[in-house]
This record gives sequence, C-alpha cells and structure tokens, in this order.
Amino acid sequence: MHGVGRGRWPRQGCLSCSAKRTRFSIYLGTEHFEAFLQNWLVAFKLLEPFCIKIGVMTQEEFDQLYERLQLEMLLDDFRGIMFLLTVWGEKATE
Repeated sequence: MHGVGRGRWPRQGCLSCSAKRTRFSIYLGTEHFEAFLQNWLVAFKLLEPFCIKIGVMTQEEFDQLYERLQLEMLLDDFRGIMFLLTVWGEKATE
C-alpha cells in the first residue's frame, strides 16, 4: 500500500508495517446499517454545540437537518459507502 511504512511510521520505530482496506456498502437491510446509522446520528449530534456556537446554523436549522438526516437514511434509495484503513506494525526491539 502506498505510503505505509513512510511518514510517521519510521519515526515511531515501527517495522514491517501492513495495512488492510475495508469498504462497507451501507443501506437499509445490510448487516452494518444499524450501527452505521447510530454512529452517524451520534456524531452529528456531537457537532450541534459547535455548529450553533460558531453560527453555522441556528438551533432550529440544526434540528431540522438532524430530522432530515434520520429520515433520508431510512429511505429505500439511500446508499452510503464507508472506507476504513487499518494499519499495524511491529515496534523495533532494542
């Protein structure tokens, strides 16, 4: 994988770096849909104080968008893709 074993890894003393890419297709009825939905709802809700404080949106606008998020993710035509990159390595022994 491009970049693995470069950058910060050598400075941290890691050897034999490896990586695994994972892609999840997310839509209603798939194995990971419920967890994906709950994670996004929680993550979005955690952004609420920040969005309101810096003036990106009002409380009413945030509430409307949050409701829309919940509804749209439950539609039959909703599709999401989540990419994960897992990287691991062994630390050099001294």
